[in-house]
Amino acid sequence: MPHDGRGQTRKSNGPIEIIRERALVKSEGVPREFADAMANVVDTVVGFYRDEFGLDLPARPTLLATLAKSNRPGVLLSGPEEITLLLSRIDQLKSPKQDGLFNVYALAVELGEMAKQRMIGDAKWMTDQASKGLTHYLASEATDRLNAVYSRNVWPDKADYAGEGLRLLEQRLRKGNRPAMVDAAGQWQELTRLQDRKSLGPLLAAMNKAINEKQPIETAIAALPGATDSRGRPKLDRWLRDFRSELIVQDDAKPARRKGSVQLRNDPVTLRHDDNRGLLEVVSAADAPVVFYQLPAGEWYVTGVRIFGAMEGRTTRDSLPTVWICDRDMRPIASTPVPPGVMRGTSPRWREVRFSPAAAVAGEITVCVTPSGEDAVIPQSGKPAQSPTDESSPAVQPDTTKTKTRGNEKKFEDAQSTEPVLKIGLDDSSKGHSAVGTPGWSVRPYEKGDWMIQVIVDSDRTADPLLWRP
Repeated sequence: MPHDGRGQTRKSNGPIEIIRERALVKSEGVPREFADAMANVVDTVVGFYRDEFGLDLPARPTLLATLAKSNRPGVLLSGPEEITLLLSRIDQLKSPKQDGLFNVYALAVELGEMAKQRMIGDAKWMTDQASKGLTHYLASEATDRLNAVYSRNVWPDKADYAGEGLRLLEQRLRKGNRPAMVDAAGQWQELTRLQDRKSLGPLLAAMNKAINEKQPIETAIAALPGATDSRGRPKLDRWLRDFRSELIVQDDAKPARRKGSVQLRNDPVTLRHDDNRGLLEVVSAADAPVVFYQLPAGEWYVTGVRIFGAMEGRTTRDSLPTVWICDRDMRPIASTPVPPGVMRGTSPRWREVRFSPAAAVAGEITVCVTPSGEDAVIPQSGKPAQSPTDESSPAVQPDTTKTKTRGNEKKFEDAQSTEPVLKIGLDDSSKGHSAVGTPGWSVRPYEKGDWMIQVIVDSDRTADPLLWRP
């Protein structure tokens, strides 16, 4: 079976496995010539980052590449030594200028991210633009190296990558209204001009160590080989001043990174635990429905929440429910009142509440719906408190008029009361993901089933190098 002489290729029943000295590619649904090209890219870039920039990478990183109609295209670091590449159509394997995705660039970015994670972890002292600018700069350098090694054979469609590396970065740096990460990439490039680029890895490690130990960064950098000129004067002081003012988070009490505007993919994903059928339950402010969700890897944005239910009785703006997005400890992240029109009508049906702006989330989140916004009491400390209910408090009483429903076919059989009552569907075919409680407080598991509350999330396309590059 053909290969480039630096490794071996073998095929099992179905998936393809390709081994190189510094790469292992496991692919399914990907044509062999593209899987081979991926192996070449990973192998070459790993060696380049190690040898030229002093970066730490695994001996043989693994790339899991899958092409299937059910995939949501994207690339992500799925483990300390593993990258996952997902494609949904064969034409997405084409080079970018042929309406494909940024496959080569994306792999180089994720390998840079892998090295960064191994050397400095999350590095929360660094702003988003500094972090993304670093991997963008490295990927630009790597693209030039790939072009030098393979010329038009980088990718099976013989695309020309000669102008897709540093030349393109420098063009972007000369343009106005450029993304902040491009300016940051320019600062990392300037660093390698001032000092041997092989010292980039040691410099990152030294800065990270100094900041974590609250030591002067200047002292840590000056101790690196080549960091001073022939007269013993530091060469990187000016660069560090610029870097410190723009790219280091200054306030330790506010480690949130500065972000630019979010450009959503407009390819939302709806997370759910229910099967679209359930029993209606009356909910109260003290025991509001809570649903736990584990998000896929990466950063996401909540754009909406879907609730199956309805309200009885007369409603005013103040008596309408509020939807809360909280972290796993019920600390509020974002909230929005349910617009009056959304709850109009007493027939139980799916009702969608939009979040604008979208709420940034990651990892595990909780979604809570309180009957009215003023009923939620949030501890001033922002830390989870004990639940305002105890064993003597009345539990949520099931609605005696609850009915099995599907969609909006079944209406309530009881008459409307004058007081507004919120009813939400409960699916007893799924359990273990729901609770009752209040935002800002601890919650209690709810064993009767899972609330019919779904969350709609989308991702920032500018954060996915497979879909976007500056």
